[in-house]
Amino acid sequence: MSARTPPACSTCHDVGKIENWDMRGSSHEIKTTFIALKANYTCILCTAIWHGVQCFPRGQELFRQNKPLTLRLLCFKHEMFRVRYELGPTKPSVVEYQFDLILSPKVTADSPAVPHPFKSQRPLSHDVQELSAVPSYLAIPSTPLSENTRTALMSRISDCTDNHEHSRATNSHIMPDRLIDTGPADGTQNPKLIITTSQTAKPYLALSHCWGGTMPFRLLTSNLSSLMQSLPFSALPKNIQDAITVTRWLRFRYIWIDSFCIIQDSTSDWLAQAAKMGDIYAGAFLTISATRSASYSAGFLGTRRSDIEISAVNGMLPPRWGLYVRDSDKLEAGYNSISGAIPSPVSPLCKRAWCFQERLLAQRVLHFLEGELALECEEGLVTECDEEQDGYDTPPEKQIYQKNEDGLPLVMWETLVEHYTSRQLTYHHDVLPAISAVARDYQIENYIAGLDGENLMWNLLWKALIWKTVYSEVKIPRRSNDYVAPTFSWASVIGQIGWESAESLDRASASFEFVSSLQDWHVSLEDLSNQFGRVKDGWIKLKGPTLTVTMGARARVDGDLVKGSLYCGSRKIVGCFDALDDPSAGVSLKCLTLCLNMSWYYQHFGLILKSSQLSGVYERVGCYWGAAKEVFDGSREESVTIV
Repeated sequence: MSARTPPACSTCHDVGKIENWDMRGSSHEIKTTFIALKANYTCILCTAIWHGVQCFPRGQELFRQNKPLTLRLLCFKHEMFRVRYELGPTKPSVVEYQFDLILSPKVTADSPAVPHPFKSQRPLSHDVQELSAVPSYLAIPSTPLSENTRTALMSRISDCTDNHEHSRATNSHIMPDRLIDTGPADGTQNPKLIITTSQTAKPYLALSHCWGGTMPFRLLTSNLSSLMQSLPFSALPKNIQDAITVTRWLRFRYIWIDSFCIIQDSTSDWLAQAAKMGDIYAGAFLTISATRSASYSAGFLGTRRSDIEISAVNGMLPPRWGLYVRDSDKLEAGYNSISGAIPSPVSPLCKRAWCFQERLLAQRVLHFLEGELALECEEGLVTECDEEQDGYDTPPEKQIYQKNEDGLPLVMWETLVEHYTSRQLTYHHDVLPAISAVARDYQIENYIAGLDGENLMWNLLWKALIWKTVYSEVKIPRRSNDYVAPTFSWASVIGQIGWESAESLDRASASFEFVSSLQDWHVSLEDLSNQFGRVKDGWIKLKGPTLTVTMGARARVDGDLVKGSLYCGSRKIVGCFDALDDPSAGVSLKCLTLCLNMSWYYQHFGLILKSSQLSGVYERVGCYWGAAKEVFDGSREESVTIV
């Protein structure tokens, strides 16, 4: 740093006044104690840091201990001023706790014009000389439903409708069979359920939320008539109350909510509405996402503590300015959870499988995060604070609507399945319905119980993965106890599914040669009008090179796979199995090679099969990738039926 006037504060050295921070980011280290920080009550920065640390439970504990404290202050050229703190000696690679400091203009009824959220804010100018290095942004209010926020949000949505292309948007979309009429915006009347008609031209919203169990109050055959008269607001689950409140706040009247627009005890109505799910979410003007809510009773309009005002320094600041502690960890965790970067328990809805489809189908999604709001459309994502993101960041799965020069989706079906199966389902029999509308949009012509029939050999080579939830729970794949799909389908396994890297699955690559072929297939549908929904049974008949092998020791967990050894005499194949307890050691199995890697010693890729209880057919128990060519000397060509 360049020479400057001797510092007035012996603790922080007036770092807050330094304006010539390096463009790449600079840091300033301070070794002190909480008592020493508190003693510098005439220094606005020390006072701010002392109060800021105490905004968090761990900071309060550190204050009571009064141990030596190491602070590192980081600044990125008027864009961020971050305080990192830890006990004892400094370790550059370890960051235990952190928060940001921001200056914000206070918004009051008589305030001059100030920037709105969702406006791609750049740091505002301010004249607080003691904090020249601290950037100025609009503080996130404690309530998400301020008038300033609504005005800014609707302006952003208007810009989206006027200037963004939406492949899901259509003027001739099918209206839902039922909607909730939320009544007047002032809430003077209870909402009610309505039956829509072709004349119902009003725009409607939709809700994406996590049930978290059986909802006690929902639409049933027995209460359909009464709910068309009135939906008592006070009796509604908190998520539903909050969704109706947001609908009114945004000045809309109608909203579609699954628990009150689908008759929950009617299988026929559930199947009929599930088949229309794509049109329902595509037709909604906006989807409200209760992203922060873990259950129907939690709600999503709770108080937010993203920016906490340090009122103790108000007397040191010019009028109309406030100094705030920004919970940067909370904001970054929320953003990462919806941008596809890092799963986080702060956004439980993002780990639910039904939400995956609802989010992809929607034209626009308004996420209610723990720390802020975020608006998403096909062209990207923008947050309420927009402190660190330039323009839009697009979640990777949204590429389903982006085409390459051949008119094909940029994202493979296998990639969508990988994203989808990393999420959780309460009832595994929903595994195919919960992605059925996405499959329809993907325009799969021959859809075989979750597999793309046009690329069947690739699709059959899925692996069942061992995975960790955002709560660090280890999940080992297993077969569903009830019939959900044929064993050759990934949908038959409870757990995360994966394939090899995109490079290994390059369908255009000349290095792979298919050596098996599909001879016939059949799937019995629960709903004949929806080929993408639940199935009752199914089979495929393949013809290719087979090899009889014997299972060695029982399979075991190896990294992110369940692995076991197969033997043909002294020759060995390492298999990846779909469950830990099947097959048993010593069982005779059949290997069916689907393709060869011609550029790498003719490695074999195929399925591991066991004899079914049904005579003459087989069940899949696993697969093999990259098995040595020599192992398959003596294999013979035959037709195999897999159920």
